[in-house]
Amino acid sequence: MSHTHEVSWAAGFFDGEGFINIQKRSHPKYTGYYLRIGINHVAPEPVIEMQRLFGGTVVKQTKEQVQGNRKPRHRWVTGTKNAADALKQMLPYMKNKNRVSALALDFQQTVKDEYKRLGVPEQVQRQLIELKVEIMRLNSLD
Repeated sequence: MSHTHEVSWAAGFFDGEGFINIQKRSHPKYTGYYLRIGINHVAPEPVIEMQRLFGGTVVKQTKEQVQGNRKPRHRWVTGTKNAADALKQMLPYMKNKNRVSALALDFQQTVKDEYKRLGVPEQVQRQLIELKVEIMRLNSLD
């Protein structure tokens, strides 16, 4: 299978099963936000394929984490630049998460490595929070 076919498959799987969110990160020197994407799925093979294509990690729920009579799920997650790269590749093939993916890419483009050293300017923090709120709003519509 060509890489294009693999990415289009991944986009379809992610479009239906995936999540995009912005998480707050607290560090002794700064407080910031970062992009995180992933998929929770019972079968391990598709999430392992996502890891092969885009990096990240795959973790299986422990028995203690499973609620009720549900089956343990496998979670693929990746973040920041890696997540943005995955979204860029999948975006042309998305039908459902295309708007939230575009906002996530805007968010990631706003984040700069220099902010880790110097702190995030207040104006940029407001912009990042606005993008986070809009992503949460769009996610609630799904």
